[in-house]
Amino acid sequence: EDRRRRVDIETAAKQLLGLVERSGVDEGEVYVETSGGVEMVIRDQAVERLKKRESGGFALRLMSGKRLAVVYSSDLRPESLEKTVARGADLARAAAPDDANSLVEPAEGVADVGVYDEEFGAIPFDRKVTLLKDIETLAFACDPLVKRIESISYGDSRGEVVVANTRGVFK
Repeated sequence: EDRRRRVDIETAAKQLLGLVERSGVDEGEVYVETSGGVEMVIRDQAVERLKKRESGGFALRLMSGKRLAVVYSSDLRPESLEKTVARGADLARAAAPDDANSLVEPAEGVADVGVYDEEFGAIPFDRKVTLLKDIETLAFACDPLVKRIESISYGDSRGEVVVANTRGVFK
């Protein structure tokens, strides 16, 4: 199973919060992110370069009293969530206390800016390749003076983040 497969990060954040609450620490905060994208270059109607990437991970801040631990993993499988929370809880209990350690409270009136386009990922990869090839063809057809095109390139990226804590923050 690919440990970097696309996951629902809100579900992962909720699972992590549940694990944190059952871990024996007093408080916790989770940061879950996924990102991905495509870069491609077309030259003479052929794909010359192609990069597809997917990544993700999570970070936890766990507090036992005023003792703080921070742990991270790029593995979003359920068994990794459990192991990482358990390791973080052990580290938090062993850490030196610091009165400056605290978590944020939920803020009132914070608007969701709604910048994510659900249809962004709906364009199939093959369609992107076809569009680039069509652009190259059109560039030659547009003007007989066009004799050579160095390359046609395309790139996109997306990222999603959820931050949540045991005090009620969930964004």
